[in-house]
This record gives sequence, structure tokens and C-alpha cells, in this order.
Amino acid sequence: MDNLTSAVSKKFVQRFVESTGKKPNYFSAFAYDSLRAICMAMERTDKPNDPEAIRGALASLPPFEGTVGKISFDQTRDASFPMIVMQIRDGHPIKVQNQ
Repeated sequence: MDNLTSAVSKKFVQRFVESTGKKPNYFSAFAYDSLRAICMAMERTDKPNDPEAIRGALASLPPFEGTVGKISFDQTRDASFPMIVMQIRDGHPIKVQNQ
């Protein structure tokens, strides 16, 4: 997580380092964004303790800026977010695809 440009990403990294003393990795960022999405879905339903209501609310979330970029959910609650696919060639990472 060295090429961060958004305020959300920078704030996440700063707070993560302050609380753990370590730099976050992408797993930490995805976990944070996942929890944010769940919390936003809970706020959008009148049954925040009902897993099915939260699940349904995920599909109605508007796109939001996460630590990994803009995140949105479709009607089946599949997440869409920017992703870089890398491949190791001759011991070096090479960018294969940018979505």
C-alpha cells in the first residue's frame, strides 16, 4: 500500500500505523472496507440486527470511496472495485491487467 492517493487511503494507513506500529497490507485494507460496507448497510435498514436485512441493504449501497478505491455493489451484492493483477515473471512482478 505504497501508492496511495486518496484521502481515505492515507487516513486509513495513518491510523493503522498509529494503532499497530506496522504498515497495513491489502488484506487489512479489504477487511476495513468490508466492515465499512457492512456498517453502512446496517445504517440503511430498520433491522440492523437481522443478517438478511443487512444482506439486502448491501445491494442498495451507493458507490463509496474505500481504501482500495471506489467500491460498489450490484443487485446480487457482488462487489466491484479497482484491481491490479500481477504475475511473477523471472522473479519480478509484472502488471498483467488493470481493472
